[in-house]
Amino acid sequence: VWLLEHPALYTAGTGTRTGVPAGTLPFPLHESGRGGRLTYHGPGQRVAYALIDLQARGADVRGYVAGLERWLVAALARLGIAGGRHDDRVGV
Repeated sequence: VWLLEHPALYTAGTGTRTGVPAGTLPFPLHESGRGGRLTYHGPGQRVAYALIDLQARGADVRGYVAGLERWLVAALARLGIAGGRHDDRVGV
């Protein structure tokens, strides 16, 4: 598990529409092989990355993310912080 903050930058995931001129953005643009679209990362955003062998877990990314969400909600509850997840959205 990595816990970090990124410098100000954008990542262009595989769902990013083509034609985003890098020079028009206020911060550097990095192409990424991950899913998703154009995403801002920057100071003040705490990020946790977990390195998991999804093939060993059945390659179910949505199931993995839902499990992480349930774990985080339970961890927050132990700290007295209310949390929740949306069944119709992944990672929100």
